[in-house]
Amino acid sequence: DEFAQGTGLGLAICKTIAERLDGDILITSEEGKGSRFTLKIPVRTSRL
Repeated sequence: DEFAQGTGLGLAICKTIAERLDGDILITSEEGKGSRFTLKIPVRTSRL
């Protein structure tokens, strides 16, 4: 089998990280092609 089973915690951990950093998780899926998970985290720049 080319797909291994995990613990199922990966997305929950990513969600927690995203929330703590004021980010978001985007999920897109295409039948027969797979799914894409995007973690968006805002970048804060300091002003001098």
